[in-house]
Amino acid sequence: MSLLASTNLAKPCTSVSIRQKLNIIFVTQLKTRFSQLISDRLNKGQYGMNQDSPPKEQHFRVLIIDDDTALASYFSDLLESRGYQTTTFNDSVAALQHCESRLDDYNLIISDVCMPGLPGDQLAKQLLKLDPNKPIILCSGYTDHTCSQQLKQIGIRYFIDKPVDRSRLFKIIDELQSNTTH
Repeated sequence: MSLLASTNLAKPCTSVSIRQKLNIIFVTQLKTRFSQLISDRLNKGQYGMNQDSPPKEQHFRVLIIDDDTALASYFSDLLESRGYQTTTFNDSVAALQHCESRLDDYNLIISDVCMPGLPGDQLAKQLLKLDPNKPIILCSGYTDHTCSQQLKQIGIRYFIDKPVDRSRLFKIIDELQSNTTH
């Protein structure tokens, strides 16, 4: 059986409408498969959700700054699934303005490096001027070893490559959390 016959597109029509119908079928099947894949992985805990680990201290607050809305939401969902409280910003300039009066509200800042307006390393410099001891994790998929050394020179203790290894992220947060309780 041909693709046209199996998709009920065998009736006479223009080639443009056939293409449109095939695109709709393809996109619908792709969305369904992607949704199933994400759902399966979420249920198995592959994105950090539904894990057996106990929730963390509810008062540990994390500020997430990433111009990519989907990644900021991913970080937020991931951390909230472990019991952390999160606030997200997709604009680094707005995040800096917020932090000028509210930096003490957060135990940790997680920021992307490559952002329009105010790049993450410059944002971190400004935040460290406000509080030199504030833990900041910078994340990027576009940096090299030299860049991570430069970040350490300005006071950034933690750098994570994207895609983020969630076990490394949680290890850093657990370390920070245990340091604040001792």
